[in-house]
Amino acid sequence: MTEADLIRLFVSPFLPDEVLKGVGDDCAVVKVGQESLLITTDTMLEGIHFDLGYFDPYHLGRKLAAVNLSDIAAMGGRPLFATLNLEWPPSRGLKEARDLSSGLLSRLSEAEVALVGGDTVKAPRIGLTLTIIGRPEGQGPIYRQGARPGDIIYVSGPLGASGAALELLRKGIRPPEPLLRAHLDPQPELNLGQQLARDGLATAMIDISDGLGIDLFRLCQASGVGAEIHASFIPYPEELDLLPLENPPLFYILAGGEDYRLLFTAKEERGAEVQGLGAYPIGRIVSGDHPVLIDEKGRRRNISFAGYDHFR
Repeated sequence: MTEADLIRLFVSPFLPDEVLKGVGDDCAVVKVGQESLLITTDTMLEGIHFDLGYFDPYHLGRKLAAVNLSDIAAMGGRPLFATLNLEWPPSRGLKEARDLSSGLLSRLSEAEVALVGGDTVKAPRIGLTLTIIGRPEGQGPIYRQGARPGDIIYVSGPLGASGAALELLRKGIRPPEPLLRAHLDPQPELNLGQQLARDGLATAMIDISDGLGIDLFRLCQASGVGAEIHASFIPYPEELDLLPLENPPLFYILAGGEDYRLLFTAKEERGAEVQGLGAYPIGRIVSGDHPVLIDEKGRRRNISFAGYDHFR
């Protein structure tokens, strides 16, 4: 069973006309009056998504907000409101709860998001579920479908830092500061997502939460296309070449996950505009049904399942 297999069991057989997009994208999109709203939710569980041995509550709160805000960014949206469901063990003190709250509210405040409600429950370990509601900007929302053969594939920044940092932290090694920040305090790229929507630049978009390989596969699936990307074109932090890691940099780029960069496609003729925003071209959309990585020797590899899946 894969994560997708489980999700399919819970897809509603009927969607009213007001639901413009249900399961299968970074946010659901619903129409309320004349306005469209974006809805996203994410859960973080102690022992699965984080370990308080190296993850302090303040940064845990900030990351919880960031992963949700990244989904809004991937739709070209502006976040508005949030609700929090908090599972909290009695063994955790008030100071830890205060630090978690401070981190969460600081990140939401930076994005001008109001926390307007939620629920609390006593539990054996910390569990956090945040839901954010936003609205699309400009010509948004930008969906995962929409990529067409000939479109250029872009990433918004270097990949692999978070996955490499996590490996080092689990070994008791403190990562270099840029990698540590990438894992503990990722930066949701709201401004870029909104700019792409306002200018009508992106034909399809997703955020890289589970790894470049599997997230590019999801974009290809939604758009009914294939992709070819070049290993030598993909940006990554130079530290990955120097650290005592178990795998080569490409492993963390493709499968490390939690980079929260934007992965998107755009028409070739708009390349100058896109690169002017700081994005990196890494390949091209082609006819087919899966993404292929081309290495420095011209060898081709299917990377559809390079990335994180809770049930695989």
